[in-house]
Amino acid sequence: MRADNPYHEPENNPARIGCITASDLLDALKTAKGRKTYVYKKATERITNETKQGFISAAMVRGQELEAEAKHELEILSKRQVKDFKPAFIKHELIEGFGASPDGCWADENTLIEIKCPENPAYHLDTVNEKIIKPEYQTQMLAQLSVMRSRGFDRCDFISYYPALHEDGSHFAVVSFVPSLEEIMELEEKVMVLNDEIDAAIEIVRTQKKATVEYLRRTNGKTKESK
Repeated sequence: MRADNPYHEPENNPARIGCITASDLLDALKTAKGRKTYVYKKATERITNETKQGFISAAMVRGQELEAEAKHELEILSKRQVKDFKPAFIKHELIEGFGASPDGCWADENTLIEIKCPENPAYHLDTVNEKIIKPEYQTQMLAQLSVMRSRGFDRCDFISYYPALHEDGSHFAVVSFVPSLEEIMELEEKVMVLNDEIDAAIEIVRTQKKATVEYLRRTNGKTKESK
């Protein structure tokens, strides 16, 4: 059995603190409220150089536990090798504070691999029968390809793995995701705007910190004078 990717780093890896990542970018793009929360979270990480462990769902745990198994089974079925990246978290060469952790790639071609292990068989069968990729996964892969295109990657194989269907032979579904350069550049523009918002939030925090200290000291001085 294939071992877990030895290059996976914990969430508090210094390389990814404060970074916009492929896996969480959609949190900032869905709603205005979610964007504000995201901006403040990343701003806090950049100020403190620390990160807090986020919410881990049962689906996320399942995915982490089954990823190595999925790669092992994928290699057997495809008779090809799946390569892990070292380091696992890779930063964009041009856009500061932006990176991704692709699940891997095919060793014999420049195609990324994104593996999902859904709890709900309906999601898996959607991929098997209708080649449907949920929008949030498309955003994740688009961001990964933005980070990795300087290394020659221009496509990603989206792979759904549902081990309960192994005996039937339907345990894997594969959809090739090949976005246009325009789509990638459009996403990069959104990332750069988001980065500017995070930097602006940090600047406001620093300005307000100075104003707060000055106000408190002025107030303290007036109190002493009145006694």
